[in-house]
Amino acid sequence: LLPAIERSSLQLRAESRATILLVENGQVVGVRLDSGEELRAGEVIVCAGTLGTTELLLASGVVGGSLPVYEHREVLVRYAGREPAPRSAVLLPSVVHTAEGAEIRCYADDLAQFIPEVPASMPAIGVGQMRPAQSGRLGWDGSRLAIELAPIDSVGGAVDQVVEALSSTALARFVIDGSVRVDPIVGTSQHAWGSLAMGERTDWLGAVDGVPGLRVIDGSILPNVSSGPHATIMMAAVVISDALA
Repeated sequence: LLPAIERSSLQLRAESRATILLVENGQVVGVRLDSGEELRAGEVIVCAGTLGTTELLLASGVVGGSLPVYEHREVLVRYAGREPAPRSAVLLPSVVHTAEGAEIRCYADDLAQFIPEVPASMPAIGVGQMRPAQSGRLGWDGSRLAIELAPIDSVGGAVDQVVEALSSTALARFVIDGSVRVDPIVGTSQHAWGSLAMGERTDWLGAVDGVPGLRVIDGSILPNVSSGPHATIMMAAVVISDALA
């Protein structure tokens, strides 16, 4: 926003959380903040991420029932290194894709070295399911977003390959014998997408079907994500903003 910060038409409101969309005669006309203040506009563009956007829309009643959600579920194979890993500027310097649709993620170190407040554990190799066969569901329980992710499948062979590689004599000088273990918790890649997919619940510019005055520009509108979605979301935002300018 910095290049546009001096525009008379732009007002930046930090630390102002939108809690409800204002709807009049079936049209979204603004938002209510957690302070109780109401801001009105000719159109509301929501960019709160797939989970945040879904929570706002369900809490406001502008969409009903539940919405689908897709994720790249991930299994971590942990191990103890014989020596501390050399410091790296990035968490994930390289990945390997398998023919079965798994992504093997060669993390540079324990995730705690890169993510504040994550408790230290062990270095890990991740195995992500990049082609989920089914969606999970996002719903509203009356006070908060209810998240039910689809179970992971079709990555067992890749997990076995990672365990075998880390336990091999070829890596014996790097990995402590007997330390390799599969984490029992199936995690996520924080790649949630698809709750308001283009061509299904929104048009190609993010306008929500049947909800005048509301547009969404984030991972919610992506119909498919084959890898990390950040660049794709930024591309979509640029294309849509240029079309609306």
